[in-house]
Amino acid sequence: MKISRLCVAGLIGLFMAPSVVRAVDLDPNPLVLSPIEARVLRAPHPVLGADDRIHLAYEIALVNSSALLVTVEKISVLSPDHNRAVIQVLQGDTLAAVMFRRGGEAFGRLLRPSHSAFVFVDVSFPRGTHLPRRLNHEFTLSLQSRDHDPSDHKDLPPRDPNAPPEVPPPPTMTFIGDPTRVEHDRPVIVSPPLRGPRWYVGNGCCAEVNAHRGAVLPINGTLDVPERFAIDFVQLTSDLRLFTGGGKRLTDYAYFGKKVYAAADGVIVGLLDGLPDNLPGTFPSDPTLQTAGGNHVVVNIGDDKFAFYAHMQRGSITRLGLRIGQRVRTGQELGLLGNSGNSDAPHLHFHVMDGPDPIDSNGLPFQFTNFEGQGRGTAEGEGLLFIGQPVPIDPTSLAGPHSEELPLNFQVVHFPHGRRDQ
Repeated sequence: MKISRLCVAGLIGLFMAPSVVRAVDLDPNPLVLSPIEARVLRAPHPVLGADDRIHLAYEIALVNSSALLVTVEKISVLSPDHNRAVIQVLQGDTLAAVMFRRGGEAFGRLLRPSHSAFVFVDVSFPRGTHLPRRLNHEFTLSLQSRDHDPSDHKDLPPRDPNAPPEVPPPPTMTFIGDPTRVEHDRPVIVSPPLRGPRWYVGNGCCAEVNAHRGAVLPINGTLDVPERFAIDFVQLTSDLRLFTGGGKRLTDYAYFGKKVYAAADGVIVGLLDGLPDNLPGTFPSDPTLQTAGGNHVVVNIGDDKFAFYAHMQRGSITRLGLRIGQRVRTGQELGLLGNSGNSDAPHLHFHVMDGPDPIDSNGLPFQFTNFEGQGRGTAEGEGLLFIGQPVPIDPTSLAGPHSEELPLNFQVVHFPHGRRDQ
């Protein structure tokens, strides 16, 4: 045990040893004994957003495997195929807002010993850009002994009094992680699952960390991000409110019961119906992973892609005679918008994934055939939704016709009526 501690102390001292620096200066990616582990969870897939930019949305998992206090000062996204040109820099408050520390510590850049975090990255490029084949990440860290922990954290065992003194860490460190592949596949193009004006994009992609973007789930020991590109659709009234009346009844939401349509041809591989619709403002008392999506339909749309329609109204799926194994066509009715499962207000949850299980899968990008942008709200304005106040919408933001693009978070859109509508 003493030998192990001595070895670690010696290795920490190598962080800034001049001989090591001279030895690795010839290496384009010098070897550094880093106090944190960093890995990209899944290779990013491109998606063209309604802002006319190509987005790469992905996550970096960080683990502090040292006995030091580590503050992540900066993360630079690099292109290793272009002499490590800097594509994007995250630092300061911008980095803190997208770095979620696990274990109930919320957002922030400090990692205590043995603690971990996810960094939610959104790198975007102008339409038509030739994307890099790979990405690198350069991490700039500040290091302190655990004695400087302001929270007086005591989850580490006491030091062995007979061990040699620990070598003080260097104040800062920079290292470059392994490259990650960038997928160059084209997102699946699907039809809108709803019809009509003023559909508000809640918990959408890509920059803000929200209930979908931040949902990294450890399923059977593997981290999945099934809702990376998911959208919660709600429909605003003509005066831009979510509901009328007190908002405590399902009938206060005028869009409750709107038809939900198949976004693509495919075969039904998952279906659940019979769960009650929750009263607004309440969640079910007995949620499970299987019932989180409420009454729902999963459709295999081909090429290892699956469309998920969730929180539908009780009985609205089975009344159509839908069943597992049945083939559906684009524009075919699948059910009615509801408030079942893990939902406290009527909405349609829609996303595309790489497997048939809505939880044990990886979220994939998708783009709608066409829609009309009717403006965009803000994070601050969204808080007014749930108290029945009009939502401030900038009518010029992301406005106008869009073709084969993904609506972005807070956007308000009009979906055209399809030829199969009644």
